[in-house]
Amino acid sequence: NNILIVAGLIDNANREWKREIITDNFFDADVARIFRIPLAKEPHEDVMVWRCEPSGEFFVRSAYKLLRSGIPIPTFNELQATSRGFYRKLW
Repeated sequence: NNILIVAGLIDNANREWKREIITDNFFDADVARIFRIPLAKEPHEDVMVWRCEPSGEFFVRSAYKLLRSGIPIPTFNELQATSRGFYRKLW
């Protein structure tokens, strides 16, 4: 199975993860993490946004400037903790 984007892991008709594809293609620990990600109730187009450019497009130069600026970049765990609080309030 050739999975190119996350949308390929989602059953849009039922708004659920495609469990068989995920369990066949990911490690158990990652499967558990994926299944904990809530899905939007309504399907929508994915949008990639780089907040360091007004256009939203990613450029290596803007990533380099961000790294050189000394602004602390949050770790995965910090981002995850922030998201958890957001989803608790949302639901």
